[in-house]
Amino acid sequence: MRTDLVLYTGSRAFPDLNTVRAAIQTTKESAMQLARVDLRADLPDAFVEMFNRAVLYLAWHQFYAIATRGIRLPYIPLSDVCEGSGVATLTDKDTGTGYKTRLVWLSPTLLDHMRQTEPLIEQVREQLQLDWDRELSPIFFLGDDKQAIEIRPKSIEDLSRDFFLSPATLPAALCAFYCGTRGCRARWWRCIWGTGWSGANLGVNGRAWTMASI
Repeated sequence: MRTDLVLYTGSRAFPDLNTVRAAIQTTKESAMQLARVDLRADLPDAFVEMFNRAVLYLAWHQFYAIATRGIRLPYIPLSDVCEGSGVATLTDKDTGTGYKTRLVWLSPTLLDHMRQTEPLIEQVREQLQLDWDRELSPIFFLGDDKQAIEIRPKSIEDLSRDFFLSPATLPAALCAFYCGTRGCRARWWRCIWGTGWSGANLGVNGRAWTMASI
């Protein structure tokens, strides 16, 4: 782990800007390397680390763009996104009931990134003959034994521990913070997120939300 970086700033322990830049550079370089690898030939040394960081680069791009919370299998595949509008649905923190499903928008730049990387990951799955259900998720990490690992908060934190010591819940926390700095009240973004007041439902003190109350 690099010891010359100031890892955190502020009372919320958000990552320092230089730490963020270093993490982006680290993962972006791996993504560029993966794009140049001939995945039909023998894979190069240190392929697992390069692959995992390239996948993390894609995952982070999406998670920070739509404020994904720390959940199991959080990635939205390209096949689940409306091609014309870039709109998709994200369900989290509701035990799979869909009660807190919300609409999210994926930018053209993010969609291009997904189009470029998802096929590469599929080639790796075929090359390594992995026992991985693509219907579960089109992206995954690799273990040291070159077996597929689910993308979930713990695997993200384990993978990025050497260069980005921040929890997998950070995308949502940053979104909430920036909403607050721009005058957006907590109850507004909680309503948009589908969590309602105190993470329960869309009501406060027994009153239902209305557009007038927002």
